[in-house]
Amino acid sequence: MKKWIKIILVLSLLLNVCLGIAVFAGRGYFRQTTFQMVTKNAEAQMQLNQHLLNELESGDLKRIEALKPFLRDSVENCKKAAEAFRTALEK
Repeated sequence: MKKWIKIILVLSLLLNVCLGIAVFAGRGYFRQTTFQMVTKNAEAQMQLNQHLLNELESGDLKRIEALKPFLRDSVENCKKAAEAFRTALEK
C-alpha cells in the first residue's frame, strides 16, 4: 500500500512540474506574441501618420480635403474599437 502511495505522489509531483513548465512556456509565448502585435500596430500607425503628414504638407487643397472623411471615419472606428476593448476588459 505504501508503495502505491509513493508512486501516486511521485506521479503527482511530475505532473505538477510539467504543468508549471507549460504555464511558464505559454506565458512567454503569449507575451512575445502580444509584443509583436503591438510593435506591428505601432509601425503601421507610424506609416499612416507619415502618409497623412505628406498629404498635408503637399499644399494641394483637393488632397487635403480628401483626408477629412478618412480622418472622421478613423476617429469613429477608434472610438468603437476602444469601447469594444473596454467591454472585453471588464469581462
